[in-house]
Amino acid sequence: MRKAIRIDGDSSEVLSVGLIDILNCIDDGESTNWGLLWLEAIGELDGTESILDLEQRVNKAEKVTIMAWKELLDLSSQITQAIDLLIIGDKDLLNIRERLTNGAYENCDYTIELIDSTYWIVYSKNDAFLKGVFEMLEGTKYLHRCDVNT
Repeated sequence: MRKAIRIDGDSSEVLSVGLIDILNCIDDGESTNWGLLWLEAIGELDGTESILDLEQRVNKAEKVTIMAWKELLDLSSQITQAIDLLIIGDKDLLNIRERLTNGAYENCDYTIELIDSTYWIVYSKNDAFLKGVFEMLEGTKYLHRCDVNT
């Protein structure tokens, strides 16, 4: 069964949980296909592309931007402030494309979404991952389907 959780972090004014913290709770990242659907962030990327260039490429793309696990980890460590972010992961690359077409990306194995630098919403059916999130990250609670936008 797929579950949704919300991550608010600790009581500080700035969200204390970053993308790298969530990714560190995933054990099977290398065997999962990853897609970046939306990105608004501040940071310095290693390589030829700036964070602004990556944002524009991702946000204007008609299809999902596929990333390898290592690329996703590298990106997460180079973001100094994430504002809005939407990442999906699924064992089957075809599932990612099909679910995007149907607008049902939350049905992928992993959906990680940052809302306005304020909180994360994570969907997954991987109970070991969710347990790790609860054990390692502050301010985490389960959501009912109807609570996702609250």
